[in-house]
Amino acid sequence: MAELLGKLVPLPLTARSFQNRVRTIGSPVLSNGVAEMAGEGRSRAPSFPITPREGLLPFSRPDAPGAFRGGFEFDSSTMYAAVGEKLFRVDGEGVSRLVGALPGSAPVRFARNRRTSPQIVAVTGGQAHVIEGGNISPLPVPSPGVGFISPIDVDFLLGYVLFITRSGTMHFTGIDDVSSLSSLNFLTAEINTDGLLRVLTRKLEAWLFGERSIEVWVATGDLERPFQRLQGAYIERGIAAPQSLVKVRDRAVWVADDLDVVMVGDGYSPESISSTSIVREIEGLGKAVASLEGCTYSIGGHDKYVLSCGSWTRVYDFHTREWSDFKTDGMARWRAGKAVQFGTRYVLGDVDAPDLYVVSEKAYRDGDRPIVLSTVLPALTSHPAALSFFDFHLAIECGPTPGVARIRWTDDGGRNWSPWRSRPMVNDGRSVRFGGLGQSGRNGRQFEIAFEAAEGRSLVGGTAHVGQVSYP
Repeated sequence: MAELLGKLVPLPLTARSFQNRVRTIGSPVLSNGVAEMAGEGRSRAPSFPITPREGLLPFSRPDAPGAFRGGFEFDSSTMYAAVGEKLFRVDGEGVSRLVGALPGSAPVRFARNRRTSPQIVAVTGGQAHVIEGGNISPLPVPSPGVGFISPIDVDFLLGYVLFITRSGTMHFTGIDDVSSLSSLNFLTAEINTDGLLRVLTRKLEAWLFGERSIEVWVATGDLERPFQRLQGAYIERGIAAPQSLVKVRDRAVWVADDLDVVMVGDGYSPESISSTSIVREIEGLGKAVASLEGCTYSIGGHDKYVLSCGSWTRVYDFHTREWSDFKTDGMARWRAGKAVQFGTRYVLGDVDAPDLYVVSEKAYRDGDRPIVLSTVLPALTSHPAALSFFDFHLAIECGPTPGVARIRWTDDGGRNWSPWRSRPMVNDGRSVRFGGLGQSGRNGRQFEIAFEAAEGRSLVGGTAHVGQVSYP
């Protein structure tokens, strides 16, 4: 065995995560970080530094056990929040007041009409409730209740509150009057027999999502026949994860029946926004695909689509057209689940607790937990030779407060990792040095770099002092 003269190699920092099929070469990861982009489209290259992503500022904690199930903006100073088995009114300062009971643990969907004193409808667990005059009560079911047994979703369009059922019917109220719900006011999604899972309104249309297809019905303005199916707008793509459907401004985004994440802006043709890695991760969920949930928020001029399951969170940025990994310290996923636009802010709820947060670029924590920016670099390799690592230098802008930088490594694509090594970092212009890192295997080595987010802190770059090891 012979060791060649060492040289300095720039660290191959990554702007995104990607899941390689060949595990021995490892997969690059960027978690809780944002790399600014240069160039256009998917060919963009990172221009550093890599900075921490936005965090969560505490906003409100309604007095109820359980998690945030959904919310609704009433006006710019009041929102409703379903937490545990209760419904609360929350003002702009985060002060919450109990409205009443909202049984169950399933997600809650809201809609309201245009009355001076609006009627708000909440649908959850196959039951509909009406909120009016500061009180909540079950929505009276019309007699004989044709098909209106278990409403599963609700939305609003041109004065009508719309309900759908799993069997494929859409029921609608009278104009701006929830109490006028009639057993005669319904239509049936009739092209496919795949039933209905979600309804979403956009422009003057109601989109009815089934397992394998989408029908589009348009508001006619005719009191006798207020809706008719839009000819030529039948979409042969269904929805695999009902809670993944989100309206991002004028776009509809969801996980389709072929497990692709798709978007429709103008027109009626879904466009894929998935990366190969995202599709692989969704496929890996198996039957748990149905548990995927989506939400949206906007920050710094960037609209975001958040897709989460119990084991990960991926966030799509419509400005950069890139996916990012979000994770809360001590959890497998981001702690934020459902979101509500409340005035100019976005309020996100905790998936395990009654806490509500405001998403902010000035937050360097997720509530009471730190944000840990970490990146797993692409493999440093000189196959078939091994590499000796003499020194490892990180250029980190620390910011006004001192911190700790950590590294670890894997020589087998992530199956086994070394213990973490830590070094202090201060904002004195010097790099953070790690020495004596030993020798890799023939497949090279991947390093993971991690540090807690803080004001002014970023990863600028780095170098490795390596030597090539050859075998006779």
